[in-house]
Amino acid sequence: MYYILNFLKWLRKVWIYKICKRQTHGVRIILCNDDKVFLVKHPYDHFWVLPGGGIETYETPEDAARRELIEETPYRATGPLIKLGTYHNTTGGKNDIVHVYVVSSFEEHTQKRQLVDAMEIQRFEWCSKNSLPQVSVATQARIHELIKNEYTNTQRPWIPTK
Repeated sequence: MYYILNFLKWLRKVWIYKICKRQTHGVRIILCNDDKVFLVKHPYDHFWVLPGGGIETYETPEDAARRELIEETPYRATGPLIKLGTYHNTTGGKNDIVHVYVVSSFEEHTQKRQLVDAMEIQRFEWCSKNSLPQVSVATQARIHELIKNEYTNTQRPWIPTK
């Protein structure tokens, strides 16, 4: 199963970024509970990441963030989503625009996860902001920006430059 998911991920990247050369738009959510953040682990990655996904053509970024939160976690936002920032991801030939939202007001939901979402998320858990498991560089950067209260309306690179 791991190899099939990796192959499908690679095939999707080739199709979107190499053949179609299109820009994608997505969201990530930082779900906060005191000093903890909620992270997910995909079966095809070796690190933990923020929940999120693509923006559908009919959605605003905030609507997509609310939907992705329900699809990838057992929680739903009950209050406002605060935008941490907008990012441009060019790693690995990508051309993604990613909107990151912070959610601190939420409740558990009982909506059943769709099969695709259940297969895509291997594990999820609450992690201390100051003692993270192995996370992606971008996830670590977003959590660091949150801790330092670095909200912005200016587009930033997905992977911070030194």
